[in-house]
Amino acid sequence: MCVATPFILVQTNMKRLFAYHSVEHIGIICVGFGLAAPLSVFGAVLHIGYHALVKSTIFFAAGNIHQKHHSLELPSLAGLLKTMPASSALLALAVIGIAGLPPFGDLPD
Repeated sequence: MCVATPFILVQTNMKRLFAYHSVEHIGIICVGFGLAAPLSVFGAVLHIGYHALVKSTIFFAAGNIHQKHHSLELPSLAGLLKTMPASSALLALAVIGIAGLPPFGDLPD
C-alpha cells in the first residue's frame, strides 16, 4: 500500500493510475487476510469480488475512451462528457463505486 500511494498521486495516465490503485487494494486485501479474524477474511473476500467487478468496468471504459481519443493522459481528456457521454458516465459511476462512496460498497449498519 505504501509503495503504490506515491505513484497514484503523480500519475497522469488513466490506466496506470487505476493499475497502481489495484496494487494498493491488493495491499488492503492482504491486510484483511493477514489479520486472520473471520470477519476480516470475509471482508477481504468481499473486497476481492467487489474490486474485480468495478475495476473491470473501469478498464473497459478506459479502453473505450482510448479507442476514440487515442490517448489516456488525463489533461488531454477534457470535455469527455460531451464526446462520450455513456462511457464517461459509466466511468464516473465506477470510480465512485471503487471509492466506496454510498450507495456503492457501503454495508448498512
